[in-house]
Amino acid sequence: MAEAMENAAALKAASASHAGWTELVSLSTLAMWMKPGKGKDSIMHSQINIDMPCAFAMDCMMNLRPESMEWRADTLNSIEIVREYGPDDVLILMAPKVPFIMKYLKPMPEKTPLRLVTRRDFPEPGDFSCIVVPYDIENNVAIEEVGPTKLKSAVFSPHPDNPNMTIVHSLDTANLALFPTWGLKMILKATVTGSIDANVKNYKASARYKNFIATNTAP
Repeated sequence: MAEAMENAAALKAASASHAGWTELVSLSTLAMWMKPGKGKDSIMHSQINIDMPCAFAMDCMMNLRPESMEWRADTLNSIEIVREYGPDDVLILMAPKVPFIMKYLKPMPEKTPLRLVTRRDFPEPGDFSCIVVPYDIENNVAIEEVGPTKLKSAVFSPHPDNPNMTIVHSLDTANLALFPTWGLKMILKATVTGSIDANVKNYKASARYKNFIATNTAP
């Protein structure tokens, strides 16, 4: 877990160069690159601009506690807390809404066990780093994958030119052998931006976000 968090921190420092990476998406708010990983896996690096201050963007995108169902009902059926290791370390069971074609291409369990670990002010003051790891609940240990779900890490940082915006650097491991690069580019460009925009819109409409704004507080 500690090594995964350190790798997340390295994302921000390495983002200036993408030598050896294949560009998949290049938009003003989203850029994505891919390179070969271990075996059939690919590693994907995303850079996302979110129109919210850092603490809110982190809460919107990486809060995977049951309270987040208020803005995730379009993509998840349920979230259950299995175990809490600390205020920023939780083990959950997440039941995603999966399109039929994805179930056909890659069988997956109805509920996915994930451990979410967050570290504040890391790697720099004002940053939030997090990792999401597939987990074996019975043996209480992180595992490589559950269905199509593998390790995800991300760093949320205040935009250097606008403190009311956030830059997110994320790293995902996935088996994308079934998707040719041209097809993957089309899928990502068509779905990822829309998914992020919808999540931000739903979050800003939530009672949780409105309460933060009304009380001049933050997550």
